[in-house]
Amino acid sequence: NTGKTHYAIERMLAHRTGVIGLPLRLLAREVYDKIVALRGPSVVALVTGEERIVPDRTAYWVCTVEAMPQEIGADFVAIDEIQLCADPDRGHVFTDRLLRARGLLETLFLGAETMRGAIAALVPGVQFMKRERFSTLTHSGSKKISRMPARSAIVGFSVENVYAIAELIRRQKGGCAVVMGALSPRTRNAQVALYQNGDVDYLVATDAIGMGLNLDIHHVAFSANAKFDGRRMRTLYPHVDYITANISSPNTPGLRNLQSRENLMPLLERIMNETEQLSLKEKPPVLVKLAPDLDDTQLKDVAKSLMESGVHGVILTNTTLSRPDFLDDKFKSEMGGLSGRPLTQKSTQMISKFYEFTDAKLPIIGAGGVSSAQDAYDKIKAGASLVQLYSALVFQGPSLIPDILNGLITLIEKDDYSHISKAIGQNA
Repeated sequence: NTGKTHYAIERMLAHRTGVIGLPLRLLAREVYDKIVALRGPSVVALVTGEERIVPDRTAYWVCTVEAMPQEIGADFVAIDEIQLCADPDRGHVFTDRLLRARGLLETLFLGAETMRGAIAALVPGVQFMKRERFSTLTHSGSKKISRMPARSAIVGFSVENVYAIAELIRRQKGGCAVVMGALSPRTRNAQVALYQNGDVDYLVATDAIGMGLNLDIHHVAFSANAKFDGRRMRTLYPHVDYITANISSPNTPGLRNLQSRENLMPLLERIMNETEQLSLKEKPPVLVKLAPDLDDTQLKDVAKSLMESGVHGVILTNTTLSRPDFLDDKFKSEMGGLSGRPLTQKSTQMISKFYEFTDAKLPIIGAGGVSSAQDAYDKIKAGASLVQLYSALVFQGPSLIPDILNGLITLIEKDDYSHISKAIGQNA
């Protein structure tokens, strides 16, 4: 805690009007309550994605950064946690505020030292102030919940995890507060007050409390040492059968460009390197999912890249952008990928070609238009070692799976194969 938010409040209240943008709804509510205590509710507004309190005589606006009023001519403007300019999801909003949000008399950006260079380059005449932390953090090692000291916050990384820990603490310690973004504002604020007022000595929360929320916490514990980092869930690796790099969804603009060699090879190198770093005896196999709309030249190039990259298999195929002539006009005009029956033959042909281009050295999962045992068998005889179902499950339900399995037994007996694996690639 550096006291930077407290400093921003002091600076804002030194002016006649002001706006402060904060990164969290919880933090916005906390700052709003503090300013209301100092100036009264008639002149303070709170605007977040959940709450909107705007008195007629509003002089001070407390908002989440996304909800800040623009160009109202406030004397003072502050943006907290400005380093979120670099965030993949919210960065565009914080960057807009860095470039455009200005107070008539004073503008204050609060955040990490990492933003110094960018702010110096983009904001003429800026002055920097560095504030040291008021407290020192020390690591005390892992503790059982039963040994948690009073005034502890335990951070969980899922709703289920938070509630499970809270229930355990209630049984062992007698009570705790729960704080999550999923709670209603009224419930969340009441839970924060329950802890702050000393009615309970333990708080269980998601990691949202770690970004600027000021609570009377003496000990912080984490329920796990890994979590979803915004791009991938690292802790899933021990529990997955395989990892798919889906570079072929037609509904994501530009995604299919990753199928070109110059884009694909660096991506696969990073994925394979990350997989190798996992502390698992058996690393999960990595597969790549391709589009059915590649021509033969492109498919050969991708096949070569996949063979060189060390991936363990390929899924053929994703949905198609093509529109067969037999489709009704109203469906032809719809955007996005087409699945189901119109994809059956197209994906099977691609499986056969890929099987040939790789000399049967890379396992194939066949997908696309599989709605019967014959469809699955065609995929297998084209070169697929496994078969996936998608659209057909919607129309025919789970009973389709035993129907296909029983039908496959009949088909391989008819062709006099001793095992289904003997049929792989027979028609390639």
